[in-house]
Amino acid sequence: MSTQRGSAILCIGIVSTFIFGWQLATMSKPFDRGTLSAHELEVMVFNGDIVEKEQGSYIYNPDKQRGIPTPGIVFEKVRSELGSAFEKKGTNDHGIAFLVYYTVTRFAIGFLVASFFAIILGVAVGLSPLLLGAFNPIIQLLKPISPLAWMPLLLYTVEDPQMTAILVVFMAAL
Repeated sequence: MSTQRGSAILCIGIVSTFIFGWQLATMSKPFDRGTLSAHELEVMVFNGDIVEKEQGSYIYNPDKQRGIPTPGIVFEKVRSELGSAFEKKGTNDHGIAFLVYYTVTRFAIGFLVASFFAIILGVAVGLSPLLLGAFNPIIQLLKPISPLAWMPLLLYTVEDPQMTAILVVFMAAL
């Protein structure tokens, strides 16, 4: 058996073991009212955590997600999202393909604008000792600040989300 084939089999085994362990860890246990008082039971029914069956016993509400989802739920969600990737159902309900397109477009605009200004400023600062002396302290002061640290300030001051994303990429590129 070749090393590549053995590696592929080992990889499949690791992924299968992970998914099996995930399934075991996230399987829901049946509802047990054991130590619950009548008031606690009432609160759980009111919140929709449990529902009463016809026989008078209670079960966890199947329509309400509790904890980490099982692999089956995750794979079903992925299938439904990819199945409607190119659909626009409303103003804020666009398929994942549109969301990726919007994100890549904003990133590209911000990167191109930032690159344009950064290249011009970099060449000017590199050629002029006067500009180097003027801009170097500012650059050294702002350089250690992460671009993500600017995000709360941008979200607070810039109301347009598209412009905020472009400015974040612009700050990161500089």
